[in-house]
Amino acid sequence: MIEEIISFIRIEEGVKPILYFNLDYKDSKLWESLMYNQIREIKGVEITSIDEGNRMFYKNLTESFKSGKGVHYISGYKIKNKRDLDKYWDKIKEKDERKRNKKNK
Repeated sequence: MIEEIISFIRIEEGVKPILYFNLDYKDSKLWESLMYNQIREIKGVEITSIDEGNRMFYKNLTESFKSGKGVHYISGYKIKNKRDLDKYWDKIKEKDERKRNKKNK
């Protein structure tokens, strides 16, 4: 199936895709194997982790507040600025982790 997806992207977009997988997920070895079997058909592989994803998400949210116009609703919390984000950040990550653990059982 992954071969068909990569082929579709190459035909429709005219580029080799960059594929991502997360080391922290239980199926990471499967995705690693699938991607490296397609290495000639793709531009590259980027490996992420939950912590890295959280850092990027936090950074992107912080950047979005610079305009002063953005309001985000995340895990039931209304986040209007960096102060709100810092106040609820640990709770947001905790809810996300509980959801992920429930999904992986």
